[in-house]
Amino acid sequence: MASFLEIKQVLKEILCIETEIDENCDIVWNSSDECTKLIFRNDTLKQAFDNIGNYKRDKLVIITTNYREVALRLFGPISRNAMDLEMLDDRINGFSYSVGPASLDYCMFLLDSIAESVRINGRRTYIDLRHRCRMIFRHNFNKADIEHPLELLPEILKAITLKISSASPISEKRLIDCAISFEFLIMYKKSIPISEYTDIQDMYSIGNSVLHYTREEVDSPPQRIYNAEVLDYYTMAMESRDPFTMYISFYHIIEHYFDAVFRKKLTEEIKDRMTRPDFSYKSEEKIYELAKYIKKHMSSDDESGKGNESESLKYVLMEYVPIDDLKKRISQIDLKAIDYYQNNLVPFTTSKKTKISWSDTQGVYTNLATRIYETRNSLVHSKSEQIANQYRPYKNKKQLSAEIALIKAVAEIILINSSEIL
Repeated sequence: MASFLEIKQVLKEILCIETEIDENCDIVWNSSDECTKLIFRNDTLKQAFDNIGNYKRDKLVIITTNYREVALRLFGPISRNAMDLEMLDDRINGFSYSVGPASLDYCMFLLDSIAESVRINGRRTYIDLRHRCRMIFRHNFNKADIEHPLELLPEILKAITLKISSASPISEKRLIDCAISFEFLIMYKKSIPISEYTDIQDMYSIGNSVLHYTREEVDSPPQRIYNAEVLDYYTMAMESRDPFTMYISFYHIIEHYFDAVFRKKLTEEIKDRMTRPDFSYKSEEKIYELAKYIKKHMSSDDESGKGNESESLKYVLMEYVPIDDLKKRISQIDLKAIDYYQNNLVPFTTSKKTKISWSDTQGVYTNLATRIYETRNSLVHSKSEQIANQYRPYKNKKQLSAEIALIKAVAEIILINSSEIL
């Protein structure tokens, strides 16, 4: 947890105040023409800071035995005022629900989380908050003084929260269940998509994004013809900021080559076996061995020549993706990713075989195929009996973002190596 002074420093920077502050002074904001003055009282800030210690904290949730508050992500053209009206009391079960501006305690919690993130990342990127602050002050205030400026904090911090309180102490799980139920009710009744923020960097883009793309000058005309049938998937991935959409789109590029490459590899191996000196078409045993080999390497319910998907993935990787080229491209996208894939499993699967041993020339393609395929399965499957292997869209978003450099590099190299010279 940050100190009280560190939190005040964050608020000062968001407000673009140049005056020095200490732990005991008020924070005073003056407009450029000095017609408007806002005084953020130190005693009120300090009380909210002290209150933070009364809450259990979990990501961007603050919770007690009878209260839960969390920031909501609002999608689409939704104004804050459109959400202010959601206040409901459940007198039968003893619950109170509201969606609207964050409480002062929660605002202090957010400032604390920002301060902690700045300390860890060493970056102060409040550009969007500063711009928002200037717009609020420029368009909304005409009188010389505002009576309660701290009420502006939710607006400044873009903080719309869901608050649930219970008349008596209940379990944390019960509060979560109630939150999920109320969020569904809003979406169902109002057709407004919402979700809970889980990461301060995601909420404020503090030195964080799905990918930091390298940008180079386009200094020569095209010299290759690329597969137009899959370039739409590449475009979809590149224009999205959602790691789920990005991953699936890049995977579709790889998947496009499964059938052709699998058929090529399988026919080559069958030809090889049939032309060995120990093979004879007159030997029932040899013919049966070949039949079992073919059956093993093809889907048992498919007559179109399509093979086992994970094996097809491995074949495509071996056909188009040289490991040295892959490592080079991954490092261009994310310098830390090579070590990450070598030392970390995919956290939202139970597979223990998703680490990539880059130095294992024999097994590296198996590692690659397993990691990519297990990740893909977690995204597309949602069977209740396999919940441990399911991707949770908001809980695991940051973890999935770490997998994008790998799938993007693979898709790009396949696109390049499957292209034709112009």
